[in-house]
Amino acid sequence: MIADVKIDGYRLLVTGPNNSPRQGDLPKAALLYDIADPANPERLDVLQVGHAIHNSFFADGYAYLTVSDFEYEGFKTVDASDDSLEVVSEYSIVDHDETWQDVHGFLRSCHDLYVQDDVAYLAQWDAGTFIVDVSDKANPEMLGRAGGLPADKLSAVTRENLGAVGLQ
Repeated sequence: MIADVKIDGYRLLVTGPNNSPRQGDLPKAALLYDIADPANPERLDVLQVGHAIHNSFFADGYAYLTVSDFEYEGFKTVDASDDSLEVVSEYSIVDHDETWQDVHGFLRSCHDLYVQDDVAYLAQWDAGTFIVDVSDKANPEMLGRAGGLPADKLSAVTRENLGAVGLQ
């Protein structure tokens, strides 16, 4: 159940599964391959995680994995530079502002991310796009946010009352 693949030079990152109920208890992991010889890829490492990985980004020896669990909803920064996968840090919008903890995970799901010039852009569904400085891989820091609804409005939403609050 591959959810995403990314290439960084001669390294291939394979992640999955995402968050489908059909996947049951499948292992959730990121796999690192050497693809210098594309006809004979060599598996270098496997990082098993306790959450679904919906999407990823891979560049400059670092992998960024979405944490899709409807609780934390953030991302992991993983060092892949030595042909192994080692978690360097985790970040969630809840780390920046605890009021997001009151918002159900399906409204602030970390659906996808993109990293450029040491800045991560997190697509967090109804919560908007969060912009995070990842220049210090061990200590990501919030830079700003674009779009989305405020935490206080989203915290009043449940699956049962989506239409009543105008978010359907």
